[in-house]
Amino acid sequence: MTPDILFRGGASGGLFPGQTVGPYVSQFLLQPTSFGSLPIVQKYVTNKAGADFMLDPHEFQLVQNGQPTGNSLTSAASLYLHDGRGLAAYTHDDVLYEAYFIAYLVLSSWNAPPNPG
Repeated sequence: MTPDILFRGGASGGLFPGQTVGPYVSQFLLQPTSFGSLPIVQKYVTNKAGADFMLDPHEFQLVQNGQPTGNSLTSAASLYLHDGRGLAAYTHDDVLYEAYFIAYLVLSSWNAPPNPG
């Protein structure tokens, strides 16, 4: 997996035209919604750009042994999810059903009909 094909329609030379267009992020992660009277703007605290971890054997071993490294994972600004680093932070911190629940809230705000199946 490389950044050239991550979250895209497929590798070059695939079955469908435009498969290398992207990266794609689910529109459910970008749409504002609400939970009752609570408005939800989907900006998330994500990992710092360029802050990479476990690049040397010592730090890798600390993490494998459950020891703290002293590195910070988050930035100060909330952003719309737009890359793999943000998606990783989202899945690291969300509760099991959060993504599905937010997708339901977005569909509910659109008055989308339920799937009859």
